[in-house]
Amino acid sequence: MAILIDPDIHCFTAPLPAAQPVPLHFPSQEGSKERRAPGGPLFALVSCPNYTAEVLGWVGFSIMTQIAGAYLFTLVGFAQMTQWALQKHVGYIRSDPTYKKLGRKAIVPFVI
Repeated sequence: MAILIDPDIHCFTAPLPAAQPVPLHFPSQEGSKERRAPGGPLFALVSCPNYTAEVLGWVGFSIMTQIAGAYLFTLVGFAQMTQWALQKHVGYIRSDPTYKKLGRKAIVPFVI
């Protein structure tokens, strides 16, 4: 049950600032195109913690139901969200030269 609840909590807290808030990727001033590195509990490890938590939730659902269709849905969803996360990750790197130094991955900590 915890594997289903924990990802939902992380999806909720992903956009919230951490103890030392880093401005989110919204423009800093009216009309500015600047994108700053986002912050929050899981942002220390990945660029898109909402996708990470979503996939973890579907993995938990698949394990609990033991249905082949659920595993297939999880795999296809993971592939799609990985593509989106990689695009966002590259966007953060292009817009902020110091972002790469943070050592974050796109969706899976320490892997992708």
